[in-house]
Amino acid sequence: MKSDIVVALLAPAELCVDSGKVGDGRYALRGVPCGTGFPPWPMAADLLVREATQELCGLAYQVSSQFRMEAAILAARMDPLCAAYIVGPSSGRPLAYKEQTSDVEYLQVLWGETPDTLVPAQLAGDVWYYRDDSGFESELERVEAIGVADLQELFQQYGLRPPNRLRAPITLRAEDL
Repeated sequence: MKSDIVVALLAPAELCVDSGKVGDGRYALRGVPCGTGFPPWPMAADLLVREATQELCGLAYQVSSQFRMEAAILAARMDPLCAAYIVGPSSGRPLAYKEQTSDVEYLQVLWGETPDTLVPAQLAGDVWYYRDDSGFESELERVEAIGVADLQELFQQYGLRPPNRLRAPITLRAEDL
């Protein structure tokens, strides 16, 4: 069984699971026409995990110094229920980033409980959804959601399982255009 997840990043955060809508294409999310594409800057996601239960809770994108302003702008637009920009001294960061030095920054997207471990993965199966609307000044303003295809494969490859509790309701509608 294929299991996908789409996380609407703008408030209110919502989830769509088992959507079959993760991949190249055009979709309507919450009735908003979107096209899929790569992340807004070169990056590949790592996994955020609750170690005791081996739950996959979300993704973390390392942000290189040349894209930090863009990442901060994007994170400021996102619903804090599911997204955050992780910066600052290691002592003040969430537990999952305890092994990372303070000069490494992350864009975090969560759909499960609070993770305590960052697992290097450098995923290639994630998709970003961009609004078709041309009334925006930048690509960052067009970001609507993120999706991850075939979670079952990730569960098997990394010995993980779905989270016990989701952060946002499973009310997001993703439809083909």
